Amino acid sequence: MISYRKEIDGLRAIAVIPVVFFHAGISSFSGGYVGVDVFFVISGYLITSLIVAEKEKAEFSIINFYERRARRLLPALFFMSLVCVPFSLLLMSPIQLKEFSDSLISIPLFVSNFVFWSESGYFSTAAEEKPLLHTWSLAVEEQYYLIFPIFILMFWKFKKAILISIIFIISIFSILIAQFGSNLASQPPFYDEVFRYNAIPDFAFFLAPTRAWELLFGSLTAFFLLKEKKDKFFINQILSLTGMFMILFSIIAFDSTTPFPGFSALIPVLGTVLIIIYARAGTLIYKALTLRPLVFFGLISYSIYLWHQPLFAFVRLSTINSPSVITYLILSFISFFLGWLSWKYIEAPFRKKDFLTRKQIFISSLTVGLFIVLIGVIGVSSNGFIKRFSTDELQAIQPEKFDNSICKWTSPIEEFPNLEFCEFGDLNSLKKPILLYGDSHADSLTASLDKTLKEKKLKGIKILNSYCEPIIGFYKKVDANIFSKNRCEKVFSKILKEIKKINVEHVIIFNRWSFRFFPVKNKISQLNFNNEEGGIEYVKNYREYLVYDGMNFTTDGESKKKTLNRFIKSFLDKEIRVKLIYPLPEVGWNLSKLNMVSNISKGSIPDKVSTSFQVFLKRQNYANYVLDSLKDSLFLERIYLDKVFCDEILKDRCMAQIDGVPFYYDSNHLSNEGADVLIKNTNLVR
Repeated sequence: MISYRKEIDGLRAIAVIPVVFFHAGISSFSGGYVGVDVFFVISGYLITSLIVAEKEKAEFSIINFYERRARRLLPALFFMSLVCVPFSLLLMSPIQLKEFSDSLISIPLFVSNFVFWSESGYFSTAAEEKPLLHTWSLAVEEQYYLIFPIFILMFWKFKKAILISIIFIISIFSILIAQFGSNLASQPPFYDEVFRYNAIPDFAFFLAPTRAWELLFGSLTAFFLLKEKKDKFFINQILSLTGMFMILFSIIAFDSTTPFPGFSALIPVLGTVLIIIYARAGTLIYKALTLRPLVFFGLISYSIYLWHQPLFAFVRLSTINSPSVITYLILSFISFFLGWLSWKYIEAPFRKKDFLTRKQIFISSLTVGLFIVLIGVIGVSSNGFIKRFSTDELQAIQPEKFDNSICKWTSPIEEFPNLEFCEFGDLNSLKKPILLYGDSHADSLTASLDKTLKEKKLKGIKILNSYCEPIIGFYKKVDANIFSKNRCEKVFSKILKEIKKINVEHVIIFNRWSFRFFPVKNKISQLNFNNEEGGIEYVKNYREYLVYDGMNFTTDGESKKKTLNRFIKSFLDKEIRVKLIYPLPEVGWNLSKLNMVSNISKGSIPDKVSTSFQVFLKRQNYANYVLDSLKDSLFLERIYLDKVFCDEILKDRCMAQIDGVPFYYDSNHLSNEGADVLIKNTNLVR
C-alpha cells in the first residue's frame, strides 16, 4: 500500500474549486475546466502506484481493485443520479427529459462521455442545463480503471523499461490524435489536403483515446517516482512552484476558445506532474497544499464535483434569465456543503470494508445500476414522459423546429468533401431549384420551405459549408489567419461555380446579421441581445468576427461593410438572383424556457409575448446600414422582416408569440410556426 500524501488532497482542492467556479461562469476562472485534467493526472498516478506496489509484493488482485473502485465511486454517483430524477421530471421539457434519460442509462454503463459527445459540445449553452454533463470525466476514468489493470497484468512479465516505453508511446499517440485528429479524413487519402496545427476533432474533449495521455502521464509519474532520488531542495522548490504556476496560468488564461485538449493541455498536465514529483516537505507548494482547509476540500472533492453541476443546471432550468454572479457564488458554497454531506454519509461509510462485504457491494451496485438504467429506459420510451403536458402546452414549451433529417445529402465538389448540399422539397422537380444560404437563421426556414416547395413542386438546396463562416470574408478571431482566408476564398469560388452550374432560380441569403458583424466600435458593442424589458439573451461563448482589409484582420466597421458588399456582389456579378433577408427581431428571452417556467410557476402559458420595435431598430441600425449600402440591382431583392413581425398586431411592438404559439424556439431562431409566418408574408418562393 502506498503511503498517504496529504499534499495530493490539497492538489485535488486546487482542481475542484476552479471547475466549480468555471461552471458558475466566474470570468476569472475561464480556464477552470483544466481542473479535470489535474484530476486525470492524479488518478493515473495513484492507480499506477497502487497497482505497481501490490504487484511487486505479489499482492495485487484485480477483484480487490474493482471492489475499491466500486466503493470509492459508485455509491455517491448513483445517489446523486437518483436525486436528479424528480427535479428533472419537474423542470424539464420532454426533449430535455429524454436526453436526461439517455444520460441516466449511460452512467451505470460507464459510457456517458459518448452520450454527451453525441449531443452537444462541452462549452455549448445547451450543455449548461444538463445535470449529468460532468459525469463524462468519470466515464473516462472508469474506462481507464477497467482497461489499465488488465494492460499492466498483460505486460508485467516484460521488463519495466518495456512497459514504460509502451505507456509512453501510447501517450504520444493519444496526444497527437487530440491535437491533429481533424487532419484525418474518413475517405482516401485519409488526411486533409492542408495540414493544420490546431486540428482538434470534436470527439477529443470527451473520449478516452484523446484523454488517455493525461492519465498515462500520471502513470509515467508513478514509475518515475519508483526510483530512489536524492532530494535537492532548491530544485524541488523551483520545479514545484513552476508546476503550480502552470496550473494557475491555465485556469486564468484559458477559455472556451483555447484549442483543447491538445498541446494546450500539456501546461496543466505537466504542471500537475511537477507538483506530484517535486512538492516535497519543506517546499512552499507543499506547505500551501497541506494547509488544513485545502486538504479538507481535497478529501471531499469528488462529492463536490458530483453535486455542483446538478445544482447549477436545475437553477438554470428554473429561471428565465441566467442567474447572477451572487446567485452562483451562493450555489457554489451550497455545493461545497452538499459535497461534505455526501462525503460524510455516503462516501466515507461505503469505503470501509466492514460496512458491506465485497459480495454485497457488487450485488448492490449491480442492482442500483440496473434500477437507474430502467428509469432511463422508461424516460426514453415515453419520449420524456410527454403525456405530462397537453397539446397546447407542448406547442409552447417545445415548438417544432427545423430537422435536417428531411435532407438528401450530397457532396458535389469532390475537392471539398465536407462541403455538403442538403436537397429538400420536391426532389424530382425539373424546374430551377431555390438555394438557401446562411447561418442557423437560414436553417430555421428549412422545414417550412420544404413544405412550401413540395406544394409548388420545386426543389430546394441548402449549403453546409464547414470550411468557412457563412459570410465569406468574415472570420472568428481564433480563425483569423491567411490560411483560413485563402482556403475560404477557394471554397467559395467552387460554390459559386456549382451554383451557376445548377442554374438556380434564386439564392435566399439569411443570417443573424448583428451577431455576425460583432463587434463594431460604437455600433455593435454587445454580442447578446438585451430587449431592455428583462429579457437578456444568454450567450456562453463570447466570440468576435474579423475581416481582412488587405493588410490586417480587423473589426473595423467600414471594412466589414466592404467585405459584406463583396460577398453579395460575388453572386450578382455572376447574374445569380439574390433574395436578401434583412434582420430578424431578436427576443431576449428564450421563449421555450419562458413558457416552461411560466407553466411551472403560474400554471399557464403567456398568450402574447412581444418586444420593443424601437429597441429592435436600435440593435439593427448598423446591420441595416450595411445592407442598405448594397447598390440596387436587377438581381437583388430585399426582404424586410420588420414588416412581417413588427408594428402590425400591436403598435410599436415586434411579436414573438401569439395565442400561446411561439414564433421562436429559443431567443432568436424561428420555430416552424414562425418560419411559416415569414414565408407566407414574403416573396421568398414565387
